Amino acid sequence: MNIFKHLPKQAVAVLSAIVIMVGLSSPAMAAFGPDRPTKAWSPTVSGFDHVTFNSFTGVGNGVGDERDFMRGIQVGRDSTWTDPVKNVSQDAEVEAKIYIHNNADATLNDAPGNPGVAKNVTVRVALPSGAKQTQEATAFIKADNAQPGTVTDTLTMTGANNGFFQLAYENGTAQVHDQSGHVTALTAAQEQALTGTGWNMGDQKGCFAFVKEITFKMRVQMPEHSISKQVALPGQTAKDWTEKVNVKQGDTVSWLVTFRNAGKTELDHIKIVDDIPVGLTVVPGTVKLTNGNYPNGYVYADKDVVQANGRQLNIDIGNYLPGGAAYISYRTTIDKTAEPVCKPMALVNKAFATPAGYGAVWDVAEADVAAQSCATTPPATPVTTTSLPNTGAGNVVAIFAATTAAGAVAYRWFVGRRLSRR
Repeated sequence: MNIFKHLPKQAVAVLSAIVIMVGLSSPAMAAFGPDRPTKAWSPTVSGFDHVTFNSFTGVGNGVGDERDFMRGIQVGRDSTWTDPVKNVSQDAEVEAKIYIHNNADATLNDAPGNPGVAKNVTVRVALPSGAKQTQEATAFIKADNAQPGTVTDTLTMTGANNGFFQLAYENGTAQVHDQSGHVTALTAAQEQALTGTGWNMGDQKGCFAFVKEITFKMRVQMPEHSISKQVALPGQTAKDWTEKVNVKQGDTVSWLVTFRNAGKTELDHIKIVDDIPVGLTVVPGTVKLTNGNYPNGYVYADKDVVQANGRQLNIDIGNYLPGGAAYISYRTTIDKTAEPVCKPMALVNKAFATPAGYGAVWDVAEADVAAQSCATTPPATPVTTTSLPNTGAGNVVAIFAATTAAGAVAYRWFVGRRLSRR
């Protein structure tokens, strides 16, 4: 960026040609502030008569409008610093760059009292928390004698396929770049200040020759979660869980809902909702959670989880780190009716898992009730109920033990399945 120095007159023609070649347009920008006086840059324009930051427009070398002073790239994919950075992907690095230019005219640097020198230039970055489809990081630049005292700009990032994601700052990645090409890594304490109360860079003279840039990296962490629904008959083992069983009226069946966090971020307050179809009745005292906190299972009180007159289970199973899993199991009876079942009937049980702040995923299992002999034989067309059921047992503890090599890390476990939805 040495072209930003106040060059001698013989270099003006060359610099003007460079500006024409690169153009004066800038990338799309996110919010910056506050409103402040600006100057359109040209090779002959003077700087401001006071300390102010990033207030030139039409700057060459791809800078454009200095008020849009925080931009980024997805490392390994993008070659141009932009705002916003679109479609960031799972586990990618986003590198952000903060452009810091004291716009005071260079002649003021050595004037009596050094009125062109910005005192105690402090840079701070506010990073977003939580998972969203669009994230914004905000940079702040201030100095004791700047007008305005603080300027701000945001860098907007969007997730690939409109996916939710969160950003994790990567320690040890922050660097300061000056116009001589020298790069200095920030210390751990300086990084902590940069992303905390602000890092004091010291004083900065006015002029393009003294522009500095700070870069740092963030890791993209996208959630990935799944649910599976299975069913088993009494006496069957863990290996017998399946998506469909044949039953008759009066039978007892077990249901199993498995939730897995296969992504890179913690998922909180996972809500499991399981709609119980007409034709099934939950066996009292059988709704059980098995996870790292409860490797032998925790049995819920029916009044706490069985709702809608027995037609729904509604359970908050807690928070789960990446790799975490949980199992909800319970039993139902196949209701007996006064009249024989003259048509085969599929009791389809659909369960949903919804982490706080994310969309639901779902899966189904079913119990098929065989038709009984009737006076008039009806067509053998299955009738699917509009409701749905939940979890089973077989041996949930056995499943849990077999799939949990990492042991009891409270509320945390593994990956997905064919019918899961992201």
